[in-house]
Amino acid sequence: MVRKTRKTRVASSSKKNRTSGSRRNSKSTLNIEVTEFSKIAEELYKYKQMVDLASHGCVIVDVKGDVLYVNDCFARIHGYNARWLLGRNLKIFHNAEQLKHVRFVNNRLIKKGKGLNNEEIWDKHRDGTVFPMLMSTWLMKDKSGRPVIECATAVDISELRKREAELEAGKKTQEAMLNATSDLVALLDKDFKYVDMNENMAKSLKLPREQLIGKDSLAHTEPEVAAIRRANLKKVLATGKPVVFDHISHGRIFRASLYPVNSSEGKITGIVIFAKDVTQQKKAEAEIEAGKKTLETMLNATNDLVAMIDRQCNIVEVNKKMADAFEKPREQLIGRCAWDFHTPEIAAQRRAKVEHVMAMGEAMTFVDSVEDGKTYRNSCYPLKGPDGKVTGMVVFSKDVTQEKKAEAELSHYREELIKLRRSAYLDLFGAVIGHQLSQPLTVINVLMEEIVCDLEIGSFEKGKILESLKTCLREANTAAETIHKMRKLTKQWVEGRAEHFSPLDVIMEVVSSLELKAKQAKMRIEVKEPKFLPTTAGYRSAFEQIVLNITENAIEAADQKKWHRLVISAEKTDSHIELKFSDDCCGIAKENLGKIFEPFYSTKTNRVGKSMGLGLPIIYRILTAIGGEIRVKSTVGKGTTFYVNLPLSKYIKGT
Repeated sequence: MVRKTRKTRVASSSKKNRTSGSRRNSKSTLNIEVTEFSKIAEELYKYKQMVDLASHGCVIVDVKGDVLYVNDCFARIHGYNARWLLGRNLKIFHNAEQLKHVRFVNNRLIKKGKGLNNEEIWDKHRDGTVFPMLMSTWLMKDKSGRPVIECATAVDISELRKREAELEAGKKTQEAMLNATSDLVALLDKDFKYVDMNENMAKSLKLPREQLIGKDSLAHTEPEVAAIRRANLKKVLATGKPVVFDHISHGRIFRASLYPVNSSEGKITGIVIFAKDVTQQKKAEAEIEAGKKTLETMLNATNDLVAMIDRQCNIVEVNKKMADAFEKPREQLIGRCAWDFHTPEIAAQRRAKVEHVMAMGEAMTFVDSVEDGKTYRNSCYPLKGPDGKVTGMVVFSKDVTQEKKAEAELSHYREELIKLRRSAYLDLFGAVIGHQLSQPLTVINVLMEEIVCDLEIGSFEKGKILESLKTCLREANTAAETIHKMRKLTKQWVEGRAEHFSPLDVIMEVVSSLELKAKQAKMRIEVKEPKFLPTTAGYRSAFEQIVLNITENAIEAADQKKWHRLVISAEKTDSHIELKFSDDCCGIAKENLGKIFEPFYSTKTNRVGKSMGLGLPIIYRILTAIGGEIRVKSTVGKGTTFYVNLPLSKYIKGT
């Protein structure tokens, strides 16, 4: 029993010792764990303080999405209070569409089992607006490997995306502007390699833009052009100033403008090239220069004084004759006011004329005298721009001093000639009257003396006396007709008064009255009726006299050996009626055409009464009185055509 008890005691003692040792070990372990937890808690507290003060958002949620921790930045980004968000679900930060993407990202995170960096997720603000967030997320798992919490950091990239959008829009605008210009534009770095370019530059080089970026810009041009460009590019880098130069490439002329690109520190980082194809411009400039020289030659070749002035009457250009007239070099005249070289009186007169041309935009010609006593004929022509507005004026001044003097002398001689012609006409008039009236009066005188003598002696025959009286009456009618024609020639107006009549009816009546006479002369008269010939108001008797005289002239021109033809036609124009009398008789010699409208001129001497030469002068006088005109064309052996223009009623003088 003792042994057993001892054994029992020993065992009990051993057990007690083991228990005591175990307690000591547990206490030690607990102390270690508490120390470690304290350290961890301290680290976590430091981390929390650091995260709370972070400039980016931090959030920790459980597997259900409920918020376990959120810092002030994350809450502020979404418009909430951090304490209020604890225990809330992430759904409050997203709308339905955004949640789909969030679940998709979470599934990727779980499958990957690791963190996801810089994932762009759109969140919803408390006020309902949406904005982009850049999220970095990772999972925390338990010992069994199951996800227990999800941690994330978030940065609001709204402003970043806004700036990126503005930058992209700016790039597109810049690209559109560069592509909108017809210039070839390229950006080079300091090694003259392409950094960027517009479409026109790429097209000119016949390569895609992508293949050119980073390539040497001088490798795609001819060696001579490359040398010129390299020298000018180096000049820009050396001086920091723009350079403009022209060069020929592939047969075309280009104007290159080089501009340095400076950094914010003022250092040159590259060069912008603007190249413009100026081939046509150069050609146009050459043509303009040639045109200027041609114009200068033409202006200097004329005897006129030529000047171009602007709207302010400042001289823009003058020819040599104008400069010589002012006795000043051309260079001293350009830019000066045109009136500086005249007296106030002459300047005022000319200014009024010039201002009228400028205001009305119509040419004007006037004659005036200047200080040196010379007389000039000034022709002013307005210059107009593409919009039709007057921009200036060209003046052609011609010295007409001698011309005016000659005109005055000519006018004097003309008056003297008229007096002489009047005197000659009076002499001729008297001779014609004497001749035309003496014959019928002589016949009448002789026959009357015979009748008186027979009556006195009482020896007469009734039949003889009756025949003598008829002859006297006929001769008296001839004398009366002669006097009537003389009266028509000397009248200042036409007989009768204005009335409405049909021109066609008058023509037909005249032709009908001359039908027998025309038949005897072997003349066929044809009247072409017009489509429309209006009734007009005028002097019917005058119109009838015109048709009668010309028709009779044509009939009397027939040689009576063969049949001839006279065609009468009439047409209406805007303001006139044109009559045409065309025959196929002998015609009028060219040297006589200028005389046929002179009184007493006639080529017909075969019959009494037809040699007075008054028919056409009477027609000419009638037409002059009513505002008409007569023209004639004739070819010897082929015939004659008379053209008579008669004004319509509203144009007839005196109606």
